[in-house]
Amino acid sequence: MAIQNLDRFSPKKVVILGAGSSGLSVAWGLAGKKGYDVSILESSLEVGGFSKTIAHNGIRFDIGPHRLSPQLPEIIDKIRTLLDDDLLLIENLHGIYFNGMIFSYPPRFSDLSKKEVLKNVMKFATSWVSARLDATFNKWLGKSRTSTFNSLLISAFGKNICKEVIFPMITKVWGTTDLHSDFARIRFEIPTFANMCRKLFSQHRKNYYYYPSRGFGTIFNTLHKFLLEKGYAIKLGTHVIRIKAQSLNGPFDVIYSFNGEEKTIRADILVSSISNKQLLTYLSETGLVDP
Repeated sequence: MAIQNLDRFSPKKVVILGAGSSGLSVAWGLAGKKGYDVSILESSLEVGGFSKTIAHNGIRFDIGPHRLSPQLPEIIDKIRTLLDDDLLLIENLHGIYFNGMIFSYPPRFSDLSKKEVLKNVMKFATSWVSARLDATFNKWLGKSRTSTFNSLLISAFGKNICKEVIFPMITKVWGTTDLHSDFARIRFEIPTFANMCRKLFSQHRKNYYYYPSRGFGTIFNTLHKFLLEKGYAIKLGTHVIRIKAQSLNGPFDVIYSFNGEEKTIRADILVSSISNKQLLTYLSETGLVDP
């Protein structure tokens, strides 16, 4: 969530709440631009948020099932440059555990020999066809529809599979389905009859993704060092207490604790990668929003 028009102030004091993947990526995007003084406040003692890689007894573990999709080549090229080409090409052997069974993902034609698979295929396929017909019919009528994260996925996959598979999976991984609609467009390949048939019958087609050899968190540890070298202030172990503002157009006074002391930093631009609920709590004392 970004608050403020980026072009209003010059020079611009930018404060980013959270040094996870989103917060660091915003800072990275500003690194090549002039006129920005960037500070990042992070409550943890490490960067990366839910994209960290932790080590235990010499073994690395990722926090979450992260990977880099080849569907976004411009992002891959940017990360490859950051990591000095330290990316592995990994075959996608993912499966989905559903109703006590493991299903191949992407699905395989051989799976249709299982009775339980056929049952779910019929249920999900009927829902998907209904959703696609509804979307096509509304398009012919010129009806506009809301483009929320949930509505886009329901329109693309159907209610049944969203309710029973996709939404529970998203909630488990990200903690919420209250996500931006652009995330749905980027993260999910919209199923069409043609590409589903191609995936189903192409038994020898291989899917791949990219993965840093030392763990996914390597991206953000390296990005952390890069931003520090650029002169960005990244404070770990900070805890936001409240945010003061006369309006949602700023400026913002962010009051936080650091090493047992209460401090204040003023921002022309406030960028939040923390939950909307937590941000509204910080802003509630201003009277501009409801807690």
